[in-house]
Amino acid sequence: MGVTGKGVVSFLKKHKAHFLAWDDHNLEADYVSPEKAPWHNIDICILSPGISFEHPLHPAIIYAQKHNVEIITDIELYARLTKIKQHIGVTGTVGKSTAVSFISHHYNRAGITSQPCGNFGIPILDIIENTQLPVIELSSAQLAITSKPFLDVAIITSFFPDHLDFHGTFARYLKAKKRIERLLNPDGLMIVWMDYMDEIDFLEWQNTIYISSNPEDEKAHIIIEKSGFVEKKSGIRQQYNMPKHLTLKHSMRFLYATVFCINKHLNLTKTDPFIQESLNTFKNLEHRCEYVGSWENVTCVNDSKASNTEATCHALNTFRNIIWLAGGRRKSPFEISNSLSTAMNNVRCGYFFGEDAQIFSSALQDKIPQTKQCENLENAVMHAIAFARAHPTESFYIVLSPAATSFDQFPNFTERGRMFKKALYEYFHQEAL
Repeated sequence: MGVTGKGVVSFLKKHKAHFLAWDDHNLEADYVSPEKAPWHNIDICILSPGISFEHPLHPAIIYAQKHNVEIITDIELYARLTKIKQHIGVTGTVGKSTAVSFISHHYNRAGITSQPCGNFGIPILDIIENTQLPVIELSSAQLAITSKPFLDVAIITSFFPDHLDFHGTFARYLKAKKRIERLLNPDGLMIVWMDYMDEIDFLEWQNTIYISSNPEDEKAHIIIEKSGFVEKKSGIRQQYNMPKHLTLKHSMRFLYATVFCINKHLNLTKTDPFIQESLNTFKNLEHRCEYVGSWENVTCVNDSKASNTEATCHALNTFRNIIWLAGGRRKSPFEISNSLSTAMNNVRCGYFFGEDAQIFSSALQDKIPQTKQCENLENAVMHAIAFARAHPTESFYIVLSPAATSFDQFPNFTERGRMFKKALYEYFHQEAL
């Protein structure tokens, strides 16, 4: 049982609800299996986000449907019970955790109690009474079976093919993500980041602000610039200074504009003067283009969270002269998209590790000047440092952005990222920052 499931159990215990629980991965716990549950006495079945509602059907879903038991998520339960007046929801293939974290950080700096929650941060049921403005990360799994409107602002950061093992097809994945429209209150605002969208025409919400960095984009309402943004209709321009310590500068530019849009819609413009301070004090999230350190002629970046090629493209387009570390277990057949092919222009060499190292190396050997298969991540780190030291007059970024899951060699992406940092600290004899 993951964080969400444990959060639901804790909430139900706190409110003295009568309930049964089941965990596929903890068969020794005092739980009741779906096959043995008294379904004729059950009113609601609450699914954890990892259980697919489409294929293959979990036994709990089969029994619930057979006995006409309503199936919901923790998000749906929260939406039905909460008395908090304003909510912001964020979804997308990449960038949503950074968005949730920064938006919450901003409002806390401005004196409005906010909390990142949902699929990132704390379980949503933990904040049902003690925050003014929850900022909720919503996964496609949560959106697929949540329907009660409660959001005042919905933000879509990106759409790329992902989680196809869960949804089956990209069309089903998009359908699940699109359901965020259903969670908006009638006067709710949708904000869409156009730069990271493979598909956009399926969105139908009328009150939508589209943000783009392309001034020729006819659909865009706001154009992102290097040091600000401009509203196309009014011509009003907002300026800011992007702090050097932030690695995901392109995403942070979108977030700067996004917060302005939220403030205007929720009548929180009094917090506008705090946005620059929020940028200055925001820290990159761990394992998401995280700055690890700089030694000799290398700057090291931990992007272990990137488990698909589109997420990796985001990292590889952020830096230049990259020594790229990638590999693991692919989510789907490895394909070199146009965006990945373009990103290869920033890569000097690639060191590939894990179960699918050979597949990565074979597919990319004509795209990168130098590639090598490595036994494991630590070995790849050693080769990366050796390459940089062999070219002492140049500066490099060593970027771990695996484009694959970690499950072949690590329990999760967190442990993979920590191993990367540990190898670097030990090599350069430096304590963890």
